[in-house]
Amino acid sequence: ISISDRDSLRDLVEDAVLNCRSAAKNGVGYGANTMGMLVTAKKIAKTDQEQLILRVLYDAYYDMLTCLYNTVDFKTKFGIDNISTLIKSIMGKGGVPLNITTGEYDGKVLTSIESEPMILDTISKIITIMFTANQVLLQAPSLSHYYY
Repeated sequence: ISISDRDSLRDLVEDAVLNCRSAAKNGVGYGANTMGMLVTAKKIAKTDQEQLILRVLYDAYYDMLTCLYNTVDFKTKFGIDNISTLIKSIMGKGGVPLNITTGEYDGKVLTSIESEPMILDTISKIITIMFTANQVLLQAPSLSHYYY
């Protein structure tokens, strides 16, 4: 086994152990970021600013879930054509994500409830760094007006 493969496997085991430890300490919720999306969809905003914040958070969760589910060929595997229909059904089932190994909403996709705040915190840090460094993520370098 190569050093990079060994390190990758070690990191996966370490992540699993830390996630289990966090779940035992803090509690368990549905994975795949569906709980955060469900909360932002159900929360009632008192002001326009709160409504905007909730919408931004909901859209961020929606995009993350869309990216996650786009890694699986649902059409071939489960006969699901549209990812947005899949996400709507998840919301209708109380945030229970589709188990991509079984194709069922079996409630077995779980994670520590501390995972989502850590994901949001990491995204916030990345955006802050990009904003303060005047950088932007582009799909292709040719989209930059500095590209020659």
